[in-house]
Amino acid sequence: MMGTSESGATTTPARPFELPELLFIAAFLPIAAFSWVGILLAELGAFSGWRVLVGGTVVSAIAVAAAMRDHLGSGARVVGVSRRTWISLVLVAGVSAGLFGRPGEYLIEGADASIYLAIGRNIERTGRIITADPLIEVMPEELRASFFPRDRRSPRLEGRLPGGLRIGPDDRVIPGFFHLLPVWIAITSAAAGPYAPYYLNVFLAVLGVGLAWLIGRRVWSPVAGGVAAVLLAFNFGQIFHAGLPSSEMLAQVLVLSGIFFTVLAWDQSSRVSGACAGMAIGLAAFTRIDTLLLMVPLGVGWLVLARQRAHEQAWRWYAATLAIVAGHAILHATTIAWVYTKGLFADGWWVVAALVRELDSATLLALILVLVVAGLIVIRLRERWLIGLGAAALLILGIVSPGVVVTAGRLLSPLGLVVALAGLGLVLTRGASVRVLPVVLPFVASAMLLLAWHETTTLPHDFRRAVPVILPGAMLLVGAFVAGVSRLRSWLGRAVWLVPLGLSVVFLQDSWSILRRPLAQGIHAQVAEIAARIPPDALVLTDKSIPGHVAAALQYTFDRPALRLSARPTGEADLARLISRAVASGRQVFAAIAPFALDRPDSLWRSDFAAFALHEESVVPLHYEVLLPVRGAFPREHRVDQLSVALYRIDARGTESRAALPLMVDIGGDDFSFLIQGFHAAESSESVSVRWTTGDSRLALPRLASPPAGSLALVFRFSAFRPPNRPPPAVRIAIDGLPVGVINDTTSDQREHRLLLPTAIADRMMSGPTMLSITSDTFVPRDTSSSTDGRKLGILLDWVRIE
Repeated sequence: MMGTSESGATTTPARPFELPELLFIAAFLPIAAFSWVGILLAELGAFSGWRVLVGGTVVSAIAVAAAMRDHLGSGARVVGVSRRTWISLVLVAGVSAGLFGRPGEYLIEGADASIYLAIGRNIERTGRIITADPLIEVMPEELRASFFPRDRRSPRLEGRLPGGLRIGPDDRVIPGFFHLLPVWIAITSAAAGPYAPYYLNVFLAVLGVGLAWLIGRRVWSPVAGGVAAVLLAFNFGQIFHAGLPSSEMLAQVLVLSGIFFTVLAWDQSSRVSGACAGMAIGLAAFTRIDTLLLMVPLGVGWLVLARQRAHEQAWRWYAATLAIVAGHAILHATTIAWVYTKGLFADGWWVVAALVRELDSATLLALILVLVVAGLIVIRLRERWLIGLGAAALLILGIVSPGVVVTAGRLLSPLGLVVALAGLGLVLTRGASVRVLPVVLPFVASAMLLLAWHETTTLPHDFRRAVPVILPGAMLLVGAFVAGVSRLRSWLGRAVWLVPLGLSVVFLQDSWSILRRPLAQGIHAQVAEIAARIPPDALVLTDKSIPGHVAAALQYTFDRPALRLSARPTGEADLARLISRAVASGRQVFAAIAPFALDRPDSLWRSDFAAFALHEESVVPLHYEVLLPVRGAFPREHRVDQLSVALYRIDARGTESRAALPLMVDIGGDDFSFLIQGFHAAESSESVSVRWTTGDSRLALPRLASPPAGSLALVFRFSAFRPPNRPPPAVRIAIDGLPVGVINDTTSDQREHRLLLPTAIADRMMSGPTMLSITSDTFVPRDTSSSTDGRKLGILLDWVRIE
């Protein structure tokens, strides 16, 4: 199945380049050039679309010219492929594009993906990765603890926005993650507009499928490549992450490129292939820390083995590019991304320590048995001892972390996982050689890393850990298994085709829910509408009533500085001082909240802005679907989010315009601008929205226009239910503490009650904002009946009207 075996200095006859491989080299060189130029410019704070275009084009031209010169000078043969091969490649690419072609707009509901988008758009706007922040400029030092919570782990930096955006010692914001994907988001946005980044991973996912086709074809056979590519295209993990702007797809493409070029360099002793392999592995280290820890050591290990070859041209170029690009990636991880890197290493140390502490006697016995088997495998494999040790370590960690094995079984399906491991066994026992190490070892090592790192899983979130290496590696091993068994001249050789057929059906069934109803559609335009209602220099306050990354999207994608409050302020003073300082600096201040969700204790209330005037500017609806995260099952259910984001302009008191009469305050409806204190959650009564008062309630009223008749009246609609043997309450009304009247004729029915306002109080309400107080005695349902309701209830208020 594997062809000629190599060990030591033994070499194989050079297999010629195929035309599709040459075309991929021509495509990869510009991708690598623009990646390196883009990340370098962003690190230096000099990123711009034009600079990347010029620098990337120059480096690409030099690389392509050098590659052509090397190729022509080496006399390497290039052979064409059959029409059937071209048709299969086009079909695989076309089907992949069709499956991946409706990406989600995860601007606010993509967890890490939303932050990748925010960082990328910020790089495009500011030209740098670590940036100054306009909010910090107006934030008094003594208030920062109230609004910027500190990390629990060292170095205990202040959090600017959720998702790993932290404030460094120099007061600049340090974004989390590694930053090659944000750089590509910035490149695509600068080149093709704000919607282009959503299609970046679609292109990368199709490219990943094509690379599986190329790798399987070169390492084993066209059958292996075709099966691997089709199964990868149909898999839920590939389809889902093609629509999610996170780093997994870019990592997958660069890892697979490194594997492909490493094998090609071994076969051809090609300097171009060696250089491309080093570049791909080095660039992959800019995408994820697990890729940095995985591929760079494996790349160095391959160099040690490759030196045994008679031809060292490829080794020298491989070593040079790997040293330069991977060295740059390591420098990036320890400087620009030092906070993220340090945090992950701390987490990793804690996970490993926890695994050691949790070992029991049964697990230790199982590990000893596996080690014995591993020793036998090492003796059996001899020169292939590294593969044997990797497989044994995979078994050991599978015993220690069975939860991740279950997760892999869900992504690959139980059949896919079993066949992939069978393919691994077949590769190890039939002609395994140094030549296949670049394919097998990343799969085994990535599985080991995942098993050691993570135990409990939330899906589809944790599928992402398998997407860069394990998913395509497993599909390649399935392809190798099918290709090897199909050569048997027996019924088994024909029956093996049921494996890819069955896996295709299972994978498409898993993916059907997101293919039928694409996720996160239309979010960008809806958030853009919110941003369009806010002046560019305004400060925006948000809370937990709206999705967590709205603030990051407003600040980094739409250039509206935003602050998300993870909890209500501890007092009015801190928030009032921040707003006053922002207004004094010439900024307008807005609150972007969902007022109909204000019953949550961590949401902002009107009372938090009691010292200011609020003006409702607009209400923008948000409506989208995302996949419901689950534990212990495959994710298929959608969650439909539908809410209204209201924008309130916050001004100093006394700046209000006169409110036209009659003024209606719909309690339980659009009442955020009015409620100060003393109200319970909104509820429905007789098909209308109402709220119970707590017995001492206050409403903020705006400055009123002069009534045509020269007099004002307050009209209330409420019910005053009381348990048996309790008299109806008297309801006392006051304006700014001045008594207006008492309503005594209260009943359990919803009724209107009218009070004429004295002239002095009417004049007061027309001269400026006022406070309406509603007080009554209360009762507790739990004390008078079998109810479990422990609230103190006053009256059930429907509306207040001033006329």
